[in-house]
Amino acid sequence: MRAVEIPTIRERLRSGESILTEAMAKSVRFFPAKTVILEEGNRTTHIFRVISGRATRRRTLSDGRSQLMSILLPGDIVGVQSLFEGALTDTVQAVTDIAAEAVSHSEVHRLASQETNVAIWLISYASHEHQRTENWLRVVTTGTAMEKIAFSLVDLWRRLPRPDNSPLRLPLSQRDLAEHVGLTLPHVCRTIAAMREAGAIEIHYGSIEILDIKPLMESVKGEFDLFGGNAGNQTFRSVETI
Repeated sequence: MRAVEIPTIRERLRSGESILTEAMAKSVRFFPAKTVILEEGNRTTHIFRVISGRATRRRTLSDGRSQLMSILLPGDIVGVQSLFEGALTDTVQAVTDIAAEAVSHSEVHRLASQETNVAIWLISYASHEHQRTENWLRVVTTGTAMEKIAFSLVDLWRRLPRPDNSPLRLPLSQRDLAEHVGLTLPHVCRTIAAMREAGAIEIHYGSIEILDIKPLMESVKGEFDLFGGNAGNQTFRSVETI
């Protein structure tokens, strides 16, 4: 009697993601630069995947200030968490012209009810993103300036396509970085200068180029070894979600 091959969890995750990706590809939407794509406090009826362009995800703090939570890049998915939690906690705004694929929540629910692998992917994705948020909160609340900035740079580095061991320019200014990690601009500039002297990065107008990722990864090891030993090898990309 021939043994039945049971798909591994990784194979099932890939299958679930592939089904959702195919569903999203059927509808493409375009948003001009500066357009608010999703607004904090509102409910969304769709999941989006960025095809091209760049957007920001911001949250209004209790004192009225706005904090840059993350930068959305091609391949990032937005709206999965709203399947479970309803109202959005952040505002997503296009920085450049954006093209994004979309699928309705109702279609996602239909696919999840028909395809177990889709439901498994959604649960795994939500769990992954919850852990990623918890890790970030640990860094923000107890990390040093070096750990906060290194974490942010490594996170972006992991999410951008790149040839192996080649320099990578991140679409992030020092001012953006200061707003993201909750530090003053002079504090960020001093820390960035130390990273530059170590040969890890180079500064350009409106961007930061990573020359050597190893010193930055070293900065988030130990208590803040938040990426584990499989950076870049996840079943699905480390993407943004709200």
